Amino acid sequence: MFWGPAMSIGEISIQALVPLELSGTVQAGRYVVRFGCRSVRLPYARFRALVDLVLARLTSATGLTMLPSVPRQKNLRHQTLYRLRQDLDEALGAGAGALLVLHGNLSSYFLGLPAEHIVIDTSLRELAPEHLAADVVERLCAAGLWRPPLVSAQ
Repeated sequence: MFWGPAMSIGEISIQALVPLELSGTVQAGRYVVRFGCRSVRLPYARFRALVDLVLARLTSATGLTMLPSVPRQKNLRHQTLYRLRQDLDEALGAGAGALLVLHGNLSSYFLGLPAEHIVIDTSLRELAPEHLAADVVERLCAAGLWRPPLVSAQ
């Protein structure tokens, strides 16, 4: 497979980035995704690209996706993933984007985490249908490991 316990770039190891947790949290127009104990705030297009990667990892043997949420305009897919990797590097440390968003064959990409390290927070359902298509949320529900949202201490 593509992932192993020794996989790292610089000071970033893949173990520090798990689990990846998708939730329905939106702060100041950005979608919050947790990687281990760190958070990344992504604009919509990059969040959708990450959702495509997660969905492919959870629902296919190879995890490869052509990113159906990214319009097929010239270089748009490349630009979206380049910026997603930059966002991951800024929030998680240099090299995190290269560890997590990998190029497959031709125009396909895959997530550098195995499916068992992906957790879907039940609050993700709140994003359908305004932010994410209902069928995408349902497919994530069916395939992912579910955890109820964490309740903050008052």
